[in-house]
Amino acid sequence: MTDVLVVYYSRTGTTETVARTLAVRLGAEIGSIEALTTYAGPLGFMKGIWHSIRDATPPIRQRLDPRRYRAVVLCSPVWAGKLAGPARTYLGQASKVPLLCGVAVSGSGGPQVGFFREMERLAGRDGIPVLSLAQRQVAHGAFKRLFGPFIETVWTRRIEAA
Repeated sequence: MTDVLVVYYSRTGTTETVARTLAVRLGAEIGSIEALTTYAGPLGFMKGIWHSIRDATPPIRQRLDPRRYRAVVLCSPVWAGKLAGPARTYLGQASKVPLLCGVAVSGSGGPQVGFFREMERLAGRDGIPVLSLAQRQVAHGAFKRLFGPFIETVWTRRIEAA
């Protein structure tokens, strides 16, 4: 068993693509966050934005306990500059892992400072390893070449967290 978990919430499959590819590159276990609230379709998307703006923590289901891992990489879409609600709920359960890392998938692909500050605040720690990706990079496969420095940081910090 590996001591790294890549976990994701994905409404459309874009973030799932990133998470699955990253898990393979890290030799990590993969887990999904299942929202028990539906975010399907245009109305679901609007509900998701509303939940993010309101810092909602909707109910979720997951099968892998994050406390069993030395490092957890949380992959989430960016909604209104913030974590998707299901990812926010997950952080409440995963904040005790030795190393938490974040991957943001957004329309713009910008640095997503607010997104990662929210992750750090919810996890109660500063300086987590992060990676920001744009949907267009995922659609064209260009995101894969951006993994190198992030993976190196995860492996180095994972050993230090032991």
